[in-house]
Amino acid sequence: MAGTRAAQRRATQTALITEARQRFANEGYTAVRLSDVVDALGMTKGALYHHFTGKHDLFRAVVQQVQQEVADRVQAAARPGADPWEELIAGCKAFLASYSNPETRQIMLIDAPTVLGWREWKEMDGAYSERLLTEVLTSLMENGTLVSRPVEPMVHLLSGAMNEAALWLAETDSPTALKDTMGALQCMLGSLRADGIAPSAEASSVDGMSERLPSSDNVVLKGIREEPNPEDGTRVLVDRLWPRGVSKERADLDEWAKDATPTTELRRAFHSGEMPWPQFVEAYRAELTERPEAVAAVEHLRDEALKGRVTLLFAGHDHVHCHARVLREAVLGVEEDLA
Repeated sequence: MAGTRAAQRRATQTALITEARQRFANEGYTAVRLSDVVDALGMTKGALYHHFTGKHDLFRAVVQQVQQEVADRVQAAARPGADPWEELIAGCKAFLASYSNPETRQIMLIDAPTVLGWREWKEMDGAYSERLLTEVLTSLMENGTLVSRPVEPMVHLLSGAMNEAALWLAETDSPTALKDTMGALQCMLGSLRADGIAPSAEASSVDGMSERLPSSDNVVLKGIREEPNPEDGTRVLVDRLWPRGVSKERADLDEWAKDATPTTELRRAFHSGEMPWPQFVEAYRAELTERPEAVAAVEHLRDEALKGRVTLLFAGHDHVHCHARVLREAVLGVEEDLA
């Protein structure tokens, strides 16, 4: 009985954070009303106050969730066992791609410093991104790649530069913005190397994602409601919203690739009938090559598929007109006839 109540409390808390996060991202902190959040969920304010002291506390929970997701993406990009320099570059790229997402930018870079206060925001940021930066920079100094110097000021300088770059990336329409930013960042980091040489920025550019392409057998599609199988390899959900009626235990996920999914506007246009399937395919292909966060997500999936099988999981019942087919061809680096 106690376990059931605890599960219900967690479910309620998760629902409140999810609904509030969407509203904070789309409307901004000031415009969001708690009454709208609870009304959308069919709850009362009393239920909300049972979990959070108020709007400020609810926003803090949203910030913590977003920060954890970004940290997870950075750690996933910085593959275990990789050269520390490559780990730093991959982690920086994943950070920039994540924070350049307009929703993440609104919550983390625009509202969080003001709502939480600069000191609390920096403390929370330090617990996630700054900790990861400290670890990898320390490792690079210990192995002689970087000139030994105080780590803390380097961490703050690099963190501040990337936050500012993320704000710009979220505003610019340039399709080469992430590539250009990574090139500039790599030159800056290269000046800190003991050998004074920065490896080619092309190695970490959007255009040079992966010279090797995975086998088609290593990227497969599967409905989320189908039975999990050990042969699935890395199981990745590629829907932006969690599928109804599917528990996390049943899904047995390894990753949730939200950044690789179509934007809300594109999905709505297709599902409402405004956009026919061929037009949707072309529009989604463009998103996967132009949106920085989508480019980084595709690159990550490609890297995983080069190591072993990746199963892209989707919730839709139409396996023909399915966005996961478009994503699969992007990961494979091909364009197929998807009509």
